[in-house]
Amino acid sequence: MVVIIVLIILLATSGGSGTHTPTTAAKSTPAKTTHTAAKPKHTTAAAQVLALSLKPTAPIYVCLIGDNGRKLIPGLELQAGESTPTYHAKHFEITLGNNSVTMYIDGRPRSVPSSTAAVGYSITKARGRRTLSASQLPTCK
Repeated sequence: MVVIIVLIILLATSGGSGTHTPTTAAKSTPAKTTHTAAKPKHTTAAAQVLALSLKPTAPIYVCLIGDNGRKLIPGLELQAGESTPTYHAKHFEITLGNNSVTMYIDGRPRSVPSSTAAVGYSITKARGRRTLSASQLPTCK
């Protein structure tokens, strides 16, 4: 008799069919919680990584340094019409011989202002693209 009363109460509070609603709730609630808990960790790590590629419009000297001082473009002259691969790192430092290039940072085109000397940048997610002084320019020698 007590079992029947408990079943009636459960059916009444579940809003109808006892098997459909709890199954749906059980599937969506843990998945949502797990997804939400895992997503910030993945997003935080992924949010720090930048994507960078270059498209020269004329010959240009490029020295590109990635994480841990790794030379991604080791002081080469790139030609107009070439495209570099897309590089991924948390931090880039770059020296450009002139402004004949479009930089694609996370897919967004960025131009380089005209200059009579080499131009350099430090690029991170947190700080964006910061101009380097002549003494801070990376070298690939």
